[in-house]
Amino acid sequence: MNTLSKYITKYFHSMYYVAISVLTVVVVVESIGRGFPVNVVVAVLTASVLDVAIKRLWLKSAPAIPLSAIISGLIVGMVSVNAPVLGTLIATVLAILSKFIIRWKGSHIFNPAVFGVVITQVLNPAAHGAAVHGSSQIMEGFGPGGLAVSMWLVPLLLFASFRARKQWVSIPFLITSALLFYFTGLANLTSLNSQGIFKFLEVLPYYFAFIIVSEPKTSPWVKKEQIIFGIGVATVSVLPLLLFGFYSHVIALVALLLGNLIYATYRLKNRD
Repeated sequence: MNTLSKYITKYFHSMYYVAISVLTVVVVVESIGRGFPVNVVVAVLTASVLDVAIKRLWLKSAPAIPLSAIISGLIVGMVSVNAPVLGTLIATVLAILSKFIIRWKGSHIFNPAVFGVVITQVLNPAAHGAAVHGSSQIMEGFGPGGLAVSMWLVPLLLFASFRARKQWVSIPFLITSALLFYFTGLANLTSLNSQGIFKFLEVLPYYFAFIIVSEPKTSPWVKKEQIIFGIGVATVSVLPLLLFGFYSHVIALVALLLGNLIYATYRLKNRD
């Protein structure tokens, strides 16, 4: 019992194990009725093998479980669950390579999974087909909130965000997104009864808020900075729609990469 207690304590003290567990549950639940998640498996295996190979052969590091690579693979696989396998493979390779190549004074700059997906989408849109989840048209592919998941999974996603101490990125992002979705018409609140409210809440970007935007190494740690980061990314996501009436499903992901770059510049400037 003492050993079990130590194991459980170690588990809950590791944001990596918590994130992997939560993301695995999301994959299983979201795959029900949709078939075996081939792309998720391909992404996780590719990310893990490539990460270990680079660390072992290039960095000469001791072998270790590639926890962060597994998380990146789970995310890439989920947001490209209906894409061609080749597109998922390319996105995963780019995601892992970006962790080691695109760095500034030893620090990560971009969210690896998002970087891989965006570059693949921009270079070859056909290689990264849309993944349709949820009842709202805006949630096809990478809508302004990214992948839509069942509301019943929100407590798990929230737990992962709290465990990573990134709730002050996630919650302001989610609230700002909800307001912008409503006022721009990206999501409709047709009535104030329970059914209308639930339908509106159902399409909010929970997965994007609690898992993707709040990626630990490329988002702020200070509470005030987290709030600004979350609100900023949510706003930039729909800015082209507000200014030009134009929206692309890639914009939310690009907005996050822009936020990553601005934060990395700010962080390194303050460090110097």
